[in-house]
Amino acid sequence: MKKSTISTEKKRRVSPGAAFVLSLLWTGAGEFRYGRKSAGTVLALLRVLPLLLMPVLYLQDSGGAILFPLIAAAAWALLLTLASPPAFLFSLRGQGTIPEEKITSPIFLVLFILLSTALTIGTLTLTCSFFSIHRVAGDDMKPGFSRGDCILIAAVPEKLTVHPGSVVMAATDGGMGLYRVITTRAVTVKEEKGAFTLPGGTLTLTAPDDETTALFETTPGENLLVEENGTRRYPVLVTIDKTENKKKKKETDTVMVKTGQLLVARDDRRKENFYRLISRHEIRFSVLGKLIPAGGFGPPQLPWL
Repeated sequence: MKKSTISTEKKRRVSPGAAFVLSLLWTGAGEFRYGRKSAGTVLALLRVLPLLLMPVLYLQDSGGAILFPLIAAAAWALLLTLASPPAFLFSLRGQGTIPEEKITSPIFLVLFILLSTALTIGTLTLTCSFFSIHRVAGDDMKPGFSRGDCILIAAVPEKLTVHPGSVVMAATDGGMGLYRVITTRAVTVKEEKGAFTLPGGTLTLTAPDDETTALFETTPGENLLVEENGTRRYPVLVTIDKTENKKKKKETDTVMVKTGQLLVARDDRRKENFYRLISRHEIRFSVLGKLIPAGGFGPPQLPWL
């Protein structure tokens, strides 16, 4: 005579719709609700962890190298948010019920949702306090930046080093403006027809190569040069015609940069007063790169070559 056993284990039907909505609104909540607490917690952390690391990486003086990791971190968060719900439903295929003791109680689920929401809001607040998007309002930074370009900027704490050749946003008596940092040390700088000469030969001008020319097809070739400042290379517009230059201002100018001052300039140097002296505390933001060109979508670009 065969003995038969009757299972007393209580099971509950899984609601695919509820699981999908939970995972979509709060990454990991569906897994946390339906018996996979560890997986749900890991997913919630993995979504925000890369964004949390971006301010740390930026403060390590990574400069423009933060642009592509930041885009990748944001893309990763979006991908995980959209991909985790269908992936979770796929893992539940054919599983109509699960043991009731594996289902998380509503109280713990609410706590998970509250903590996940607080973590997401805190991460976005921290990231946005460092990084933001700005639309360029003028053409003084041509050819690198044009009116209508969307650029990524980052706050510049006092302890962060400002490197020569980098692009910054400074608050001056004329309002907020974009400038290229020429030098951060006390020196005497000679300026001639839009080209700077620094002591020690740290600044050089070269003719643009084919790759640079291709990037700026609408720029007059006779005025386009590439300036090298330390490890930074970037295109600038200068006044080549001496006759036109003499009408505007004297051919050469000497700039005295004192301790605590920075010499900054516009990339379009065909106009008068394209450079100025500012103090370190006037710098508010560092430009990390161009996200969206004025003419439409394109690959992100760093503010130098």
